[in-house]
Amino acid sequence: MPGTVTDIPGPKQKATLQCSCGKCEIILHNPKPVKCLECCCIDCRVALQWTIKKKTEYTLKKNDNEKHVIKNIEKMLTKPLKLHYFENAIEIVKGKEHLTTWKLRMDSESTRLVAECCWTNMLVDHWFYFKEVVMVPGGGKLTFPNQPVPPEFRIQTKWWKGEMEEKHGKLLENDGIKNYVCDDFFWAIYSGMAKHFMLDVKRTVRKTKDIVTLQNVIGSLGYAKIINAPVPELDGHIEMLLPFYLGKITIGWKSFQRFLFLTFIFVVYVSYYYLVIEPRSRGGERRG
Repeated sequence: MPGTVTDIPGPKQKATLQCSCGKCEIILHNPKPVKCLECCCIDCRVALQWTIKKKTEYTLKKNDNEKHVIKNIEKMLTKPLKLHYFENAIEIVKGKEHLTTWKLRMDSESTRLVAECCWTNMLVDHWFYFKEVVMVPGGGKLTFPNQPVPPEFRIQTKWWKGEMEEKHGKLLENDGIKNYVCDDFFWAIYSGMAKHFMLDVKRTVRKTKDIVTLQNVIGSLGYAKIINAPVPELDGHIEMLLPFYLGKITIGWKSFQRFLFLTFIFVVYVSYYYLVIEPRSRGGERRG
């Protein structure tokens, strides 16, 4: 069927990822995408805008062919970005000397593997991927069997409203792709992404000296450089710190109010249980 590959990769099947100038190449050893979706989030867009800036400042001086790459990225930015997720089993074929790691901000959860020869965003790591998958953000040359794979759903649509909607029009509601606003803490659960990354991803590729994880590569490159991108703001929303220092999330005021209300109910219930119900049950046991 179009858009599918076999569950277990064959010996000749592979996905390859090249930077736009071709000096860096990475093999994704399981060529079947774990997931494909569209994303409207501000960070994905800011990363590609930064890529355009760097290409304009440095790469065009060495390679005029980068002009069409910049135009393609600018075209990508006019619609939700298509993201591919692959099993975390990669091999750097060439160009490791050009690879560095970057973060948009000091407290960013995402670490980006960048080919500085042409400033291509190659791969992205995030704690939410649970070291099981890597994300290909677009901008490089990704090839894998039976392309293309249709996106399963669209996330972070809250960031499309306002300026993006004015420039590029409203998102389609009847194109067969389910939209998730991602306006609360639980969107990753009800969209199925959390379950998929935590439980459903099956490792099919055995790690070797050459086949490693993205975390291995990031660790070998040292500390990530910081882009210092501005902190995004969204009307009617608030940025909150997630528990256990997992990062930050931008949620709507209504979702925040529901969160406070549920937290209040939980605290009241626990307090009532331990201050009233528990002492009474203990008193009854002693009398018995």
